[in-house]
Amino acid sequence: MAGESTLAALLMLRQAAQDAPEWVAVLPQAQSLLMQYREQDDGEAQDAIARQVRRLLQREAPDLYVQLIQIIDQLDQESSPVLEVRGAPSYALLRQFIDHELRDASHILGARIEAPPAASVPDVGTDATQILGVSIKTTPKTLVRRYTDIACPQRAQLNERVTVAVGLTQEAVRHSLAAQPLDLHLDAVQVRLVAPRMTLLTPGEQSIKVLPDADSPPVVFQLLPQELGQAEITLELRQQGQLVAPPVTLRVEVVAHEVAFVAAPYAPAQVDPALARAIAAPDLTLRVYYDDSATRVLFALWREGVVIHEEYGPAFAGPGPATYTASLYRDLELLRKERDSVKVGGRGGQLLSEDDLERTFKRIGNRLWEKLIPSGLKAVYARERY
Repeated sequence: MAGESTLAALLMLRQAAQDAPEWVAVLPQAQSLLMQYREQDDGEAQDAIARQVRRLLQREAPDLYVQLIQIIDQLDQESSPVLEVRGAPSYALLRQFIDHELRDASHILGARIEAPPAASVPDVGTDATQILGVSIKTTPKTLVRRYTDIACPQRAQLNERVTVAVGLTQEAVRHSLAAQPLDLHLDAVQVRLVAPRMTLLTPGEQSIKVLPDADSPPVVFQLLPQELGQAEITLELRQQGQLVAPPVTLRVEVVAHEVAFVAAPYAPAQVDPALARAIAAPDLTLRVYYDDSATRVLFALWREGVVIHEEYGPAFAGPGPATYTASLYRDLELLRKERDSVKVGGRGGQLLSEDDLERTFKRIGNRLWEKLIPSGLKAVYARERY
């Protein structure tokens, strides 16, 4: 039986969110998918239905989708006598509860469901979490609101030291370049600075301790600009391996003569820290850095909040990385809408099947792997696969 964790999580979510307007809106579609899942014996078909469940909630009920992912994560980690390998419930147990869930929904689905033997049907008053042998752990850790306090010059002299300071304050600071509100645990925040066109004179990653009742002392980075022109500095803040704020990109103009301090302009990025906190950090994360004037990109591979490999990729022969990336994201956005990204009588006019989508994603991935990923990073991935 495939897709067990997703279907088990859906049934548990049903217990917790049955009166929520979002759940009521998706209930007929969710029950229809449960019916289809119940009637399937093929593992690939069951996996496909589980994917439809996740896509349904992601599209129609984003808040419920976050809760679904949280429950799946718990199912995959929980130790329970009624759970099989990796937390997936047994076929018989999940089948029983699907039957129970659908018995009273036949009027919605327009179909009759043959009732299983009485001994195998869960008691009507039984909670899904009891049947599946797990508990939904919803007690949140303590969160505190903090604001970023960032200082960086707008202009810098060639071969003269540049200082960038990053702190966390209880109240928003007016002079900060990016006073972003952050909801943080009382734990360390890892601050990473990347500046491809400058030389780092201090460690590129430093920790800020989140204090319960006080501002956190800032960390200080020092850099040496060695190229004239526009340079970009990227700051990333992580806690427990996940980004807690959109990356901050600062632009510094490097000039040949002495300059007075002016704060650097800040270019905001888009990231949803709340969604990131709801999902466990991935085993590996690849970050790619470049600026508008760059002809090559810097790759950084992360594990558990620590960079384990960093390497520049090959130079771009044609348009720079910014142009290439913009085109790539346009194609991916079309594929997200299940439309073809190839120009055939109009861009994105043809709907794609799930198999076609998978083949197209693989083709794009293979092309990126062959053309962009540097040899050292490929070797790291080869080691990490086994």
